[in-house]
Amino acid sequence: MTSGSAHRHRWEIDGLAYSGVPRLARNGNRDAWLDLLRTGTPGYKAQPYQQLAAAYRAQGHDSDVRAILIAQRRDQIARGGLSRGDRRWARTTGVLLGYGYQPWRALLYLAGVLAVSVTLAVVLGSHGALVKTAERASAPPPASSPATAAAALAEACPLIETVGRGLDLGTPFLPRAAPGCTTTTGATGVALAISTWVLQLAAWALAALFVAGFTGIVRKT
Repeated sequence: MTSGSAHRHRWEIDGLAYSGVPRLARNGNRDAWLDLLRTGTPGYKAQPYQQLAAAYRAQGHDSDVRAILIAQRRDQIARGGLSRGDRRWARTTGVLLGYGYQPWRALLYLAGVLAVSVTLAVVLGSHGALVKTAERASAPPPASSPATAAAALAEACPLIETVGRGLDLGTPFLPRAAPGCTTTTGATGVALAISTWVLQLAAWALAALFVAGFTGIVRKT
C-alpha cells in the first residue's frame, strides 16, 4: 500500500501475532515491513511494531530490533496523537539519543562541546582571556605601579595549558587539567567566562541524557 491509498484500502493488523518473520520482499524485508506499518495501516498502533521487533529479537538481529523501535517512535510522533510537548521532547531525544536506542549520539555531541571549548580557549586566550599567574618571592620594585606589578605576576598561558583549560570548560565533572591558567577580567576573559557557563550546562545535560539513554529511561513505546 502507498501513503496515498484510501483509508478503506489499508491493512488493520493491530493484534496480529506470528512466529518468525513473514517475508514481504525478496530484498529489504525489514524495510518492506516498516513501510507497510507506516503507510499501509489506518493509524499508529504499537503492537504491530512490538510484534515485528520480537520476531527479529528471537532471531538474534539486534540491529534490526533497534531500527524497528526507532521507526515505531517516529510513527508515534507522526500519527500517535502526542501532545505538542511530548512531540518536542521525542524529537529532541531522537536527535540526541536515537530515542534512547542510540545513546552514543550524546557522546558525539559532548565531544563537539569539548571541541568548541578548546577552540574558544585557544582563540580568546590568545587575545588576553587567559593568563598564568605566578607568585613572586620578592615584592616588585617600589617605583612600580599596581598595573605594572600585576603584569609582572601574570604571563600568557602555554598552548598545552590553554588546551587543558578548554577541556576544563567543557568537562565540569572531571578534575581540572590546568589549575594555574585563569581567566582575566578583561572583555575577552568575561566572554570566555560566560561561554563557560553555557558549555558546562550543555555538558551536564548531555551527560545526563547519555545516562538516561544508556539505562533506557527515555525509551517510550
